[in-house]
Amino acid sequence: MSSWGMKMLQASLANQSKHVDDGAGTRNWSVYDIDPDDPFGLDVDKRDLGERKKYKKPKRPCPFCQDHFCDLTRHLKRQHSSEQKVKIAMALPKKQRVAQFDKLRKEGILIYNRKIQGSKSDLIRERRQGNEDLVICCGCQGFFSKRRIYQHKKKCSHKGLCGFKDVAVPQNVSSAGVVSEEFLEKVVSCFRKDEVGNICRSDHAVLLLGDRLWAKSVKKKKRVIMSDMRILGNLIHKMKDVRGSDFLGEDILKRSNFDALKECILKLTTSETGEMKAGLKVSLEFVLKKLVKIMKGQYIMKNMMQEAEEVDLFSSVLSMSWDFIFYTAQVFCESRRNVLRKPGDMPLEKDVQILRNVIISEMNVMVQEGDQVWDKHRFIRLRNLICTRLTLFNARRGGEPARMLLSDWTDAEENAWIDPQLVQNVSDPIEKSLLNQFKPVYQSGKVETESTEDSNEGTVLPTTDVPQEKTCSTISSKDNLEMATLKQNITTNTTKSTKTRRYVQWKEHEYELVKRHFRSYIEESSAGGFKGPLPGKSDLLSFLKQNPILGDHPDTKRIDILKTKIFNERKKYRSVFNYV
Repeated sequence: MSSWGMKMLQASLANQSKHVDDGAGTRNWSVYDIDPDDPFGLDVDKRDLGERKKYKKPKRPCPFCQDHFCDLTRHLKRQHSSEQKVKIAMALPKKQRVAQFDKLRKEGILIYNRKIQGSKSDLIRERRQGNEDLVICCGCQGFFSKRRIYQHKKKCSHKGLCGFKDVAVPQNVSSAGVVSEEFLEKVVSCFRKDEVGNICRSDHAVLLLGDRLWAKSVKKKKRVIMSDMRILGNLIHKMKDVRGSDFLGEDILKRSNFDALKECILKLTTSETGEMKAGLKVSLEFVLKKLVKIMKGQYIMKNMMQEAEEVDLFSSVLSMSWDFIFYTAQVFCESRRNVLRKPGDMPLEKDVQILRNVIISEMNVMVQEGDQVWDKHRFIRLRNLICTRLTLFNARRGGEPARMLLSDWTDAEENAWIDPQLVQNVSDPIEKSLLNQFKPVYQSGKVETESTEDSNEGTVLPTTDVPQEKTCSTISSKDNLEMATLKQNITTNTTKSTKTRRYVQWKEHEYELVKRHFRSYIEESSAGGFKGPLPGKSDLLSFLKQNPILGDHPDTKRIDILKTKIFNERKKYRSVFNYV
């Protein structure tokens, strides 16, 4: 082809992407259109052929030498052909060979990311997916965007493992060597990617505070720990606006920044309407005290005694300034708590009745749906309804019904919290009656007493002397709960039961003792009919102590049976001698 023909061909191809503005708008030139400015297509240099950006293949780290190469497969074949993994890959068919080299590429990325995780460098990912949060595929160990991981799972080579939860990767964590891996994985990686979240993920003081609280927590409640970290992160964010972007969390504990700290606390705890956020201010006080304690211990461990002394001085300034910074907020919280306890601020009776009806109807609907599968969500829903009903309509503390464990119930059935030696020495009939009717259960928690408001002890007494029609069946095991009333309607009225007449079989010597001791009451005939005095409770108890009769019955029942016996004997005496 001649040079003129080659230029014409190039010009025709260029016309496919050229736009010409003729004044009325922009129109596209196709291959068959003719540009009036260049009818022969000779002005090829003016075309925008070179404006398209050329794709550049990203470099990937080698799993053996950690060098980066665009064509990693070629590097592995030439430089690491003696490696066992490369030998195995080369011996496989083409499809399996490509998959094996892909696995080696992901292994190199994993090794490199682990190496730079503690630095401020960005982690390498499988595809160019922006700066979104990274997660590691639980199957192939590849790094993918959190939003795009679902696309990878459809074609992952380890589909059998893709049902497990993927692991989030905390990026740019400067204190990765100071805090624990568990804390980084379960707490730090859960922060939102906003300004405060980035502070919580990167600031040394915030991470140290969260790690110590995580290690201290027994139940590992990450939401509580994340809340304290975000409170401190918000304070640091406000301090950055005053002191500059180079401000760190450790700088809060310097006396030179105390005036700025007071100003930032005031801004944080003031709403748009000018009202004080008392709860947030009290939380800030506790977070600052925790930070002082943790950072002082960290400085002493690192032999940074000058910084530790500075923290001590800051703590003294904070204590002396507590009255005019936090005192008002604490008083406001206490007064608001006391206001809620006043009877005048109690909810209306009709509102409580509406709530009660909603709870009962919801429980009825859930129980009557027999064809529904009882998963954990439905169980939690029903459990919350029951705990709400127990808490609101039985005047219990909010946590007591929900916190009782199966082990607590088992201990109560086995009388684990009753000393048998002390029970034998109990002489009060009322205490004996309570021990026979109730089972004590120990629950740790807070209870208000006359001497202190906070205590670590609490006792709940669930009754075991309840009619069978009002109870559910006994819990069989930890993972298997059976309810006798699961398929029955939940009614608001108690079940009526017919009571049969009670008969007591009296022994001959017991009968004679009663007639001889209470003869004056039995033969009393001053009043007619059923009227007349009967012995008091003290006289009956004195008689029962001297004469241990009716031993098969509890003390309260013995008193009632004895008084009934005296009344019946007097009635019989009056009928014989015509006193009725």
